[in-house]
Amino acid sequence: MRILVTGSSGFIGSHLVRRLADEGHIIVGLDLNEPLDPYGLTGFVHGDIRIEEDVRTSLDTGVDCVINLAAKHYDFGITEEEYWDYNVNGSRCLLEGVRKAGVQHYMFYSTIAVYGDRLTSRCSEATETNPNTPYGESKLAAERIAIDWQAEDSQRLLQVVRPCVVYGPRNFTNTFNLIKQIDSGVFIQCGRGEAVKAMAYVENLVDATLRLLSRRNGGVQIFNYSDEPEVNVGSLVRQLHTLLGKQEPSIRMPMWAGVAAGYVFDLISAVTRMNFGVSSARVKKLDVPIRIDSSKIRQNGFVQPITIDEGLQRTVKWFVDNFHDNPNPPINRPY
Repeated sequence: MRILVTGSSGFIGSHLVRRLADEGHIIVGLDLNEPLDPYGLTGFVHGDIRIEEDVRTSLDTGVDCVINLAAKHYDFGITEEEYWDYNVNGSRCLLEGVRKAGVQHYMFYSTIAVYGDRLTSRCSEATETNPNTPYGESKLAAERIAIDWQAEDSQRLLQVVRPCVVYGPRNFTNTFNLIKQIDSGVFIQCGRGEAVKAMAYVENLVDATLRLLSRRNGGVQIFNYSDEPEVNVGSLVRQLHTLLGKQEPSIRMPMWAGVAAGYVFDLISAVTRMNFGVSSARVKKLDVPIRIDSSKIRQNGFVQPITIDEGLQRTVKWFVDNFHDNPNPPINRPY
């Protein structure tokens, strides 16, 4: 197939593009950022999904499928207006281009954040959505725009993928920050570490995506994605200490004290506009279960190729190879 991948220069996008190319697909990328490595791209448009001309240019060569990974998703430094402008207006503009180009297959990467507070139980695709953050709300709105697009023609295929937190090489968010803190020796566990956290190794998510691409019947298909088995915060922290060759601290901070310390970092971040990787919201998240039922995609033939242990080993190796002796290297290169 000839596939347009938006967000092709990003973390998931760069892994997906390379794998799609390895499978023989022809890949065109569309991204605000130039790719730091070709990653198997046949063509690339330096552009914005919110701009009609950029979308049209990326579709002009003829496309069989569009995979939309472009999004605002970080939990620091993004306003509610930015989430809606990029995630919702961008999706609307992209789908208008898809409509005009006659593309019949659209895959949208959403998020488990559309379930909101219900994530403390094991959410399936049948669980009622209830987003409680601007990010989750904007992603759900983008899903609904895509569902309206599919409803115009029963032959159209819409696939919505709702992944949990994705980690792996070239990711610089939650798991990276945790590994960095443990490696630096300044990490202190807050709370008991009993909360279960759904996680997804990037290559597993990519493999699941390829499985879905082989499904050609029309309609709306929604799939959660998380790795199995579930892991709790305490065991994750323990394993990362072992992989990094670090001694796990015997002292644990009560959750209330960790949250209080997080508020101090909130204040400093507000004044300096710097992201320290620590905040009251992030500390609170450590004690909140995030549970996802992703059995549906497995019932459709997907077999998880990489275990959680192997995924963590690969991620830590990448970190050690690139960051262990240089804690503040530039991240704008293809590690």
